[in-house]
Amino acid sequence: MKTKTRCAFMIDRDVLDRLREIQSRTGLSTAEQIRQGIGWWLKAREWPEAKRPGVRSGEGPTDAS
Repeated sequence: MKTKTRCAFMIDRDVLDRLREIQSRTGLSTAEQIRQGIGWWLKAREWPEAKRPGVRSGEGPTDAS
């Protein structure tokens, strides 16, 4: 089982209201919604970075646009 650490942070009131609406419809706690959202956000950014053979961190294509 993964160890969890308590975190405290501020969020916009309208975001909290939306999370509570989802909780009332689905039963999924606001804390779990936030944990899942952070997990999806990190995965979308490949964190931890996906290992690619032959490419070291900091190498590879850059966005020149």
